[in-house]
Amino acid sequence: MSPAPAYPPVAVVAVAVVAALAAIVRLGITNELDLIVLRGAQSVASGALDVVANLHTLVGLPYVTFPVAGALALALHRRGHGTAALAPLLIAGTVLVELGLKLTTGHAPPGPELSRSFIQLVPTLETPSSFPSGHAARLTFLSAFAALLASRRVVTLAAAAFVTLTLVARVYIGDHWPTDVIGGAALGLAFALPAATWVRQSAASKSSLARRK
Repeated sequence: MSPAPAYPPVAVVAVAVVAALAAIVRLGITNELDLIVLRGAQSVASGALDVVANLHTLVGLPYVTFPVAGALALALHRRGHGTAALAPLLIAGTVLVELGLKLTTGHAPPGPELSRSFIQLVPTLETPSSFPSGHAARLTFLSAFAALLASRRVVTLAAAAFVTLTLVARVYIGDHWPTDVIGGAALGLAFALPAATWVRQSAASKSSLARRK
């Protein structure tokens, strides 16, 4: 793992995007456009796409993403990254911000007439607002974190494709508006960038100490 450029400036932009979208959706400015895009996504609806979107919903649940983050933390710990091994656990920060925004933005989720969801294996927390998408935040966090640490084109492309699938699937299934998933992706990126920077700085320190010996 080679040293990488500092990511915090990009993280600041991501935070700004979340803040701006939170203000915009609270004012209801995007309501009409959100509905147009959602209906457009569902215009190609099919049974097969419904299955894919519903299965994808399970992948993004905290019951799945948190254990994945824990496994990443354990792997980093075993590689001797010290406290930086805790970086994947910053995914918890996305949940705290998500809940705060969902309780304050007043951006009502799509109605049941737009829902294409049929898998409900575990209970979910109902909130008055759907902004931002927690699925988008958590899966973007994990995807970006993995891509930034791997620094390989194929991993970056795979991560980008998976995040794109996430954003489209959350809208298609009728659980979120387009602005929700964009805000969720920005939120996940805002935490993934400093998390990756933390691990890269740890790797650089280890490499420097090794050269001095």
